[in-house]
Parts: sequence; structure tokens; C-alpha cells
Amino acid sequence: MTYLYIIPLTPAWYIVVGSFVFITTIFLLLGSYIPSIWKVRLLRFIGFYLLFDLLFMEAYLLFNGNFSLQTSLPLSFCSVMQLVAAFAAITQNAFLFEFALFFAIAGPIQAFLTPAVVYQGEEFILIDFFIAHGLTVIAPLFMTLCLNFAPRKWAAVKSIGIMQFVVICIYGINIHLGANYMYLCEKPNIIHPLNTAAWPYYVLNWHLLFYSIPLLIQGAFYLKTLLDNKTTGKITY
Repeated sequence: MTYLYIIPLTPAWYIVVGSFVFITTIFLLLGSYIPSIWKVRLLRFIGFYLLFDLLFMEAYLLFNGNFSLQTSLPLSFCSVMQLVAAFAAITQNAFLFEFALFFAIAGPIQAFLTPAVVYQGEEFILIDFFIAHGLTVIAPLFMTLCLNFAPRKWAAVKSIGIMQFVVICIYGINIHLGANYMYLCEKPNIIHPLNTAAWPYYVLNWHLLFYSIPLLIQGAFYLKTLLDNKTTGKITY
């Protein structure tokens, strides 16, 4: 398996991150001005694209002979979050939105900041990597900023518990298949600041990162609610 690295703070890295910020801003600005019915349609388009992208990549690997149960199932962290973000965008389900908001932002954004793309010679795989990761982040942001979705009380704690259950299930799949989805069984051969410790300690590093972000996001919403309540005289959350 070949990885293409984009080293942080290099010209290529600035182009990738700058493009992501620019496109995200365009989507959010567009969502702020179009009528509500078109906001929902645009969100569903994002969801169906993300779902189609996952199915297309699985079919592509299958038909070109590169599909493997050990490496090709959509069980990486970002693939799971892409699936969650897709169904959140299509259904506008509250729980799926919360799960996507807490985890579908953290994973793909760190992938943008420290990209290590599995590269097999086809340039469209690189393009697909950034489009899919970008839209996975945009979907819950769009729901929050353009459609006024917000996480419910204790949503972060509940989502963390469910994510831990998902991680345990994928670890079991890894043991059964001899796989390494979510890099739970073996360190990835990539350069990453959280990939310095030995197994299983680097897994703890990732858990601390990905489980602290939902709490920070929930805290930000809680703080916003407190400030709004102070202004309006309400005391509910």
C-alpha cells in the first residue's frame, strides 16, 4: 500500500487547506442566502453524493481486482463518518446530526491537516479523497449554521458512548478478518504527531483527541445557550 504525503506548511499543503476553507465558505454563504427549500435540497445533494462516493469506490476496487476484506471495507474512521454524515444530510435525523457534528468534523479535518492519501497511480483517487473528506465536514456545519440544528443535552456523552461501542465492534471485526481498520491493531505506516507512541498507547492518544472534541463542541453550544438565556431572561437549555 502506497501513501502520498502532503507535508504540513508546504505550498501543496497551503493549496489543499486553502481550497477546503474556500469551498466550505462558499457552501455556507450559499446556504445563508438561498430559500429554505433549496437549503434542504442542497444538503440532500451533499448526502447522496457522499453515499454514492462510498459505493462507487467499493465498486471500483471490486472491478479492478483490488478489493480485499482486510483493507477495502468502509470501516476506516473517515469512511464510517462519511456514511453517518451522508445519512444525516439525507434524513436530517437529530441523532445522526449530533454524531456527525461531534465526529465527522474531527476525523476529516485532521486528515486535511496531515494528509496521507492511499495512492495507486490514479489521480482521481486524490481528488476524491479531498472532495469526500471536505463534504463530510461541510454536511454537519451546513446543518448547524444554515438550518439551525443544535445538539441536545448530553448528546456528546451519548455519542462518545456509541462511538466506543462502534470501535469495539470494529476491533472484533479486525481480529476476525486479520485486518487493521481504524488502525486499532497496528500503527499505520504514516508520519503523524499522534502516531509516535507504541501500540496500544497511540490508540489512547487518538481516543483523547476524538473524545475531547465532542465535549468542546457541546460546551460551546452550552455557553452560547447561557449567553442567549442571559439576554432573553430564559433559563432553559
